Amino acid sequence: AALHQLRLAMRHFGFTDVLELFPDPRQPRLLARVSLGTPRPADPEDERLFHAIPKRRSNRSAFTDRPVPTQLVAAMRIGAAGERVAFDEVAGDANRSTVANLVAEGDRRQFADKAFRRELASWIRPNFSRKRDGIPGVALGMGNLMSSVAPWFIRAFDVGRRQADDHRKLALGSPL
Repeated sequence: AALHQLRLAMRHFGFTDVLELFPDPRQPRLLARVSLGTPRPADPEDERLFHAIPKRRSNRSAFTDRPVPTQLVAAMRIGAAGERVAFDEVAGDANRSTVANLVAEGDRRQFADKAFRRELASWIRPNFSRKRDGIPGVALGMGNLMSSVAPWFIRAFDVGRRQADDHRKLALGSPL
């Protein structure tokens, strides 16, 4: 998401974006090199997406169980191809279960890592915070009190098993 938003900003300000994905095999954690290309006018779709950046929010709640329209799936596939990323539909109980188990295992591993918990806690904001960055507690389903104590709690305790169970259920209950 951050890489896409950086590239949108470059196009919004009148330049092509030059992208080199995973540019150095000796640095596998280096995602990309991005540089300004030639001047060019922004196109209307890039402008629309650029102005949506501050409004973007992640959904960490359950999705409805309505099927995802085929046209939307096709549009996501085309959009992913345009960004040179893979897009796989996970449909059917067996596939969904496999992904749900991987999500749960990822949660257990991440939350067992104190450095991960410290960083996550540094991004959680109380519901009444005026800060514009981070994750407001309400986005995680927290009330005002919990959103205030959650950073301390997450730093102090490995909540990975509970997160794993919750996120596994979310993945199993998602329509696609």
